[in-house]
Amino acid sequence: MTTGAPTRRHLALLGAPAVLVTLSLGSCGSHTSGTKTHPSARAGTIVAAQTRSAGSLGTASGGPVAPRGEGWSTLLNSSSHFGAAAADGPLTAHLRWQRRLEGPIVAGPVTRGSVAYVTSTRGALHAIDITSGHDLWTFDGGRGATPPDLSTSPTLLANGLILWPAPDNRVIALSPSGRVRWIISGAGEPLTPAVDEAGHLLVIADTMGHLSGYRLRPDNAAPLRLWTHTLGTESFGNPTLGSDGTTYETAGDGLSAFAADGQLRWRLKISQTIETSAAVAEDGTIVFGGNDEIEYGIGPEGSVRWRHPIGNYTYSSPLALPDDRVIYGNHSGEMTILDARDGHEVSIDRGAGQLWTAAAVDRHGDVYFASRAGTIYGFDAAGRRLFTIQAGGTFDSYPAIAADGTLLVGGDDGVLRAIG
Repeated sequence: MTTGAPTRRHLALLGAPAVLVTLSLGSCGSHTSGTKTHPSARAGTIVAAQTRSAGSLGTASGGPVAPRGEGWSTLLNSSSHFGAAAADGPLTAHLRWQRRLEGPIVAGPVTRGSVAYVTSTRGALHAIDITSGHDLWTFDGGRGATPPDLSTSPTLLANGLILWPAPDNRVIALSPSGRVRWIISGAGEPLTPAVDEAGHLLVIADTMGHLSGYRLRPDNAAPLRLWTHTLGTESFGNPTLGSDGTTYETAGDGLSAFAADGQLRWRLKISQTIETSAAVAEDGTIVFGGNDEIEYGIGPEGSVRWRHPIGNYTYSSPLALPDDRVIYGNHSGEMTILDARDGHEVSIDRGAGQLWTAAAVDRHGDVYFASRAGTIYGFDAAGRRLFTIQAGGTFDSYPAIAADGTLLVGGDDGVLRAIG
């Protein structure tokens, strides 16, 4: 565990198996390494500047995209990063099973029914039976590797397709049985794919700052690219979609909003780098944290509604919850719940060690997360600690809650733990 500025140790991605369909994502460019940016000093005066393009469509509208089904179908449970799980999470530290994969588990697991889809940084995707912990199938993504400290996840579509941010700068669409349907290739490591509420618009961002929209097609055919933007700087934030198809993407020191047709609505800049994704709260407020130690609430028109001092740095992307709540972690080991309407603090669940992961929240409001000090926590909705598990190692992977209430947490030690 490092005590200074943590570093994104992006690995060179080597080789690729033969593909069925290859689409270009963004423009060509060389691969560069990135860092988790630690500001040299606290920002004195907070500055947030908004710009619009001549083609801007103005104000976004519509609330968050609701989670689909009873599983955990994508990073932070929906493409808007909104919604507690529909299931009851665990009340005790009972470890149902654990199993070691071939490399660190940094990407967050996702689930559908009794199956969890989990990947390691060594480039393999596992379909795992949640009851037993045994593999149903494994897909080898080739000789490449995925970023060692950047949590991304597959996205599960309603038609059964698994969209996997795979090694060698690819998004691979797999059938429920693990067969390749199509592949999109790009210039940088892909982040978590996002799909709109209607299931027609697919948005893919990569770490090189490319953002593209695609139209999904029936019969599992390869999607048609509609538009592409180059954001001009590295991006570590997974794209976030509102219910009207607006895409919110963080890159560098800015948050950009793009209409479903790819037109820029607005762009907002702060005084430091942003290394988290945004979340769309129930009232439409867009929430994200910056390296200026501020959590921001942004209106759909792009104006700053509120600023909440974090007191430390945050690499933990927020999860929006019912009743206009939002929850995020920080480097002090605190998982803080805010009122998304005005940014006031509702409660804090306190752990130990830096929190780079997000929270998973069940239908009762119970909160689960893990720290880089190697501890997994459960808190009830009133803030009482349910359990701690001293697992050791570090945790970067975002947790998930399966349809049966199993809490799934992947560790940098390569161990996937099923709790409950």
